[in-house]
Amino acid sequence: MLYGHLLDCFFPCMDKRNNGLIEDVDLRLQEWARAVVPAAEVKLESPRDSADGGVQINMYLLDLLPDNSSVTSGRSPLLQLALRYLVTVQGGAPLEAHRLLGLLVVAAMDHPEFTLELDPPPANFWSAMGLTPRPAFMLRMSLRVQRQEPKIAWVRKSIEVHHSDMTPLVGLLLGPGDMPLCGAHVALDSPPLSTHTDTKGIFRFSAVPSEPRQKRLQIRAKGLEQTVDVEQVASDAKPLVIHFEMMEI
Repeated sequence: MLYGHLLDCFFPCMDKRNNGLIEDVDLRLQEWARAVVPAAEVKLESPRDSADGGVQINMYLLDLLPDNSSVTSGRSPLLQLALRYLVTVQGGAPLEAHRLLGLLVVAAMDHPEFTLELDPPPANFWSAMGLTPRPAFMLRMSLRVQRQEPKIAWVRKSIEVHHSDMTPLVGLLLGPGDMPLCGAHVALDSPPLSTHTDTKGIFRFSAVPSEPRQKRLQIRAKGLEQTVDVEQVASDAKPLVIHFEMMEI
């Protein structure tokens, strides 16, 4: 295969190494281009007209695209992204620039990890770059990052299950002058439940565990927020009375 020995030198374990970030792919592409065209300067910048007459290869990262191919590693799937580079050769005599561009195209076609796109960029792309249209090709390469699995602690003792009866929790929220506060937001810390007081300042949770008896409520009313610890009473008892401004029960 043409340039196969050069490609194997720099991409012998692409599947194993292709776990890094974008800059890792940038560096590997630069190494590949230097191996194919040793005399050329390889840059990751957007293409520009060369003033010194030297030969320059530009490998410009143009797009980040989704890569939805189903690749997995063990139990954990890989996070995948496709990187698409615009490759141009400039500087020197046109005949030499075309020859080097041809070497890069053939070498890219010979590499199994590259996807070569030969559709030319639209004319407005070159005008946006401030350049005249020139021969170029797109090179697509996958970026794969191993998804980290969360560490789960071992269960070192048997699970204990405790049963608790479900009972209602009813309260009366009073403001200054013992005026009922209607429309106040009342949230139970555990289990996570929330409700609002009615026109009489009454709030009700229809079923909450009776144990533990100590409950924590988050109350928002009149732009203020208070945290209140209450003692749950029997279901047939009177509602809990909470004075919002003094935080007394």
